[in-house]
Amino acid sequence: MFRILCCLFFWLNSLALYIVRNIERKLCSISDDSFTRGVLLYALLLLIIISIFNLSLIVFCLYNYYSMWFHSWMTWRIKFRASEASN
Repeated sequence: MFRILCCLFFWLNSLALYIVRNIERKLCSISDDSFTRGVLLYALLLLIIISIFNLSLIVFCLYNYYSMWFHSWMTWRIKFRASEASN
């Protein structure tokens, strides 16, 4: 499940950055139409916010995954040491 979420967030982030690049190209080609320019700038800002949100979700998922792994490793280590001490 964790790998699927990370792949999904990474794919969404890549898609958002691809769209951002295309919007930047269109912004450079537009000369005088201020409405179109404003809509594209708004879409650009929205996509940048979405990519930052996706990156924060990836970091959050990684943190939760590795903290669970570390907790289970420490629990196993404590149980192992306790069983060694009782022998």
